[in-house]
Amino acid sequence: MKALLCIADADAVVRQLGLTGRTPPYGDWIVQAEAEFTNLLREQTDRPEQVHGALLRWNLESTLIAAYDEREALQRLGGVTPLEETILEAFLTGCAPDPRTISDEDFTDVFDASQRCLAALGQRMGWHKLKKGDSRKDDALAWITGHQLDKLVRRVPDLARIAQRVRQVAEAL
Repeated sequence: MKALLCIADADAVVRQLGLTGRTPPYGDWIVQAEAEFTNLLREQTDRPEQVHGALLRWNLESTLIAAYDEREALQRLGGVTPLEETILEAFLTGCAPDPRTISDEDFTDVFDASQRCLAALGQRMGWHKLKKGDSRKDDALAWITGHQLDKLVRRVPDLARIAQRVRQVAEAL
C-alpha cells in the first residue's frame, strides 16, 4: 500500500477553512485544522485511506531565524561577510519582540516577525537579498540541523510533530 502525506502552510489552510483561535503549539486549533485539511484532501481521491495532511506553521525563513543565536548558521546566510557583533546586537534588539526574550518552548507561538527580522539582518549586514531557492538558506539549514537540531526542534515544535506524523504514516503501511 502507498500513502501520500501533504504538508502545507498552516496559515493558508486555516484561512481557507475559516478556522480561528490559534493557541500554543499543540492546541486544538492545529489538530482541528489538520483533521479538516486531511478530510479536504481525502474528498479529492478515490483512495482516501492513503491520503494524510499535516500543517507547518513556519516556512524556511522562519525556521532559519529560530537560529538567531547560532553565529555559524547566520554566517552561512551572509556568505563571506563577517558577522559583526554590534550589528547582530542591534538586529536582535530591533526585532519585535527581541527573540532572546522568548523561551524556546514559546518561540513559534510568540515570534511571528521572522521574515521581517531576517530581511532586516541581511540589510544591516549588507548581504545580497536572500531569494527563493538561495543556496545560502540551504547551507544554513544544513548546519543548524547538523549541529543544533535539538534547539531547532525546541523552538519549532512542528518539526517534531510532522516527523512523528511521517513515522505514523510509514508504520501504517
